[in-house]
Amino acid sequence: MSTVTTTKSVKLSSQYVQAGKRSYFFDLKRSGFGEVYFTISQLIPEGNTWTRSTVLVPAEHARAFYDGLCATIKEMRQAMAMEQAALAEVEEQASARKTPRKATPRQQAAASVA
Repeated sequence: MSTVTTTKSVKLSSQYVQAGKRSYFFDLKRSGFGEVYFTISQLIPEGNTWTRSTVLVPAEHARAFYDGLCATIKEMRQAMAMEQAALAEVEEQASARKTPRKATPRQQAAASVA
């Protein structure tokens, strides 16, 4: 007969981030076997309930995870900057195409007096 031992993880630290309607939790933990890892969890409201999803990253993968996250954030910022520049260009072209309105007789008279 074998005995099953359950081991609980211990939370070492926790960070909470509120962003829009979502909540994020960054938890540093140590498993019952002594392994250190962190989790990133998000809570998303869906009607009257909340959906939770979690990513677990062991300590030995933390550097690769960090490098990938930083590269992705850098690319995201570049994409957002390019999108903003393209939008500004479209708005500039649209305003350049607008033809000035012809002055009304009243405006012409006021301009000739001034």
